[in-house]
Amino acid sequence: MPNNNMFAGLKSLKKETSAPAVGRAKRGKSSDPDYAQTSVYLKRETIKKAQVRLIEEDFDFSELVEKLLRDWVEKK
Repeated sequence: MPNNNMFAGLKSLKKETSAPAVGRAKRGKSSDPDYAQTSVYLKRETIKKAQVRLIEEDFDFSELVEKLLRDWVEKK
């Protein structure tokens, strides 16, 4: 059976992007000029289920939304 897990590529993405450079203070997204804050309305049940999966996969919501939107935008 094919693996249709939308989280499949996130583990490697986190390992590639989450380690701060040696000797530098870790910067949060709120102070990073490459990020902008946004908000969306989602169904409460969707949020609850996503939070459980994100905890299981050791990812935060921003990482998930960034990956999904980037993949969607780049899709032709």
